[in-house]
Formats: sequence, C-alpha cells, structure tokens
Amino acid sequence: MPMRDRPEAATRHALEHHTDGFEVTLLTTRGLVLEAARQKLWADAAALDPMPALIVWADADAFWLRGTFAAVEQRLQQLGERVVLGSFHGKRRPYSDLNAYHVFEGRVRSVPIAFAKASPAGLTPVFFIGSHFMAHRPALFSILGPGAFELDPETVGEDHSFCLRAIKAGVHVVLDAHLPVFHVEGDNGFLPGRPRFVYRDGGMQETKEQPTAAPLIPPPRTYGPAVDAIRERIAEAANKRSAE
Repeated sequence: MPMRDRPEAATRHALEHHTDGFEVTLLTTRGLVLEAARQKLWADAAALDPMPALIVWADADAFWLRGTFAAVEQRLQQLGERVVLGSFHGKRRPYSDLNAYHVFEGRVRSVPIAFAKASPAGLTPVFFIGSHFMAHRPALFSILGPGAFELDPETVGEDHSFCLRAIKAGVHVVLDAHLPVFHVEGDNGFLPGRPRFVYRDGGMQETKEQPTAAPLIPPPRTYGPAVDAIRERIAEAANKRSAE
C-alpha cells in the first residue's frame, strides 16, 4: 500500500473489519513517487517468508466491502495462477463513473464498463486495470521478475506498464465487475443521476448530498517530475496524432 502519510479512515476500517478472516501482512511505503513505491513493494512482497497465498494491492484511499477478499480468493482459484484480477472502480474525483480500459480503434481508452461488455459472471478481459485494488498469486513474482512496475515510456503509468508486461508474459488481465471498490479521498460518487456514496459509520452509504466545493475536474495528479514529463510527451504525441 503506497501512501503519502497514512491510510484514510475508511481504508483503515476495511483493513480491520473487511478482510474476511484472512491473516494480513501489510506492506507500506511513504513519500515515494508511485513507480518507486510499487517497485519497492513488489520487491518486499517477493521476499516475504512465509509467502502468502494471495497478494492484494490497495491504495491508501480504497474502501472495499465485506466478502471482497473471499471473492478474490474464489476468483483466483477459478482462473488459475497466470491472472491479474482487478476491481471495479472509478477515477479519483467526484461523480466518477466506473470504468475499465480497452483498446478501441487502435487506441487505449477508458470506457464505462457497460461498453466494455462485462459478462454475466462479471469477468471482463481488459487491456489494463488501475492498481487502486488488484490481486494476483505469488507465482507472478517469478513470471514477471524484478522491475515489474518499471515505467515504460510508451505507457501512461506504472500500472499500465505492469499490465503490459503481464500480458506479454502470457498473464491474463481481468476486471471483475462484481468487486466494487471505492475511492474515499475527498468526495466520492458516480455520475449525476446515479447513486452517490460517502464513507460514514463504517461503510459506504448512499447520499443525496451535493459534493463539497471540490471541482468536478480535479487538479492534475503528479507522479514526480520525471514521470510527469513522460506523460506530457505521451499526451502531446496523442494530440498530434488526433490533429492529423
């Protein structure tokens, strides 16, 4: 769990009450840019002894429901060891819709899961998933080796780089639409006209309250000067292709 300081109250509640009886070894980093944080966590997790049967990545502002860990374990038993399983979550902004990532017309696009054609079982193969909450078996440590989260300049982030390496290694990247996980940093909710949820009294509750003064479009998220520069170059190249 990478973090700036400490987990949000909702995340601490989920860690304490929503792990479904699993014995949890919590690994954290503080104050590192995301790529470095995930690289360190990958190395630390790979060195665990004894090695746990389940590896879960969660952000410090994630809130998951009771039964999520048990459902993840069941899914991975069903899907096998060469799988990265992602949760169903939106972006870190008010009224964010739930989304997944697919390749459309040769481009990677974030799209609502309805357009990603989720199966009745909830499982949808995707091009990559955000690492807000995802899980895999320890077998991936040997399959992907060190540097699994090293930033590829052709990708849009360390989680995209991770998923790209996994796919190239023959690992399936799958989103489970039946595993909702919330962002709880600041206002949290879905698109206007749909239920909005806030963390209250130990859970995510529907509310009709309007978001606080937080803008609908948040300030750009920073990943550190080096990564930000790479992301700017990627955006400039995409804009240039669009103009052509």
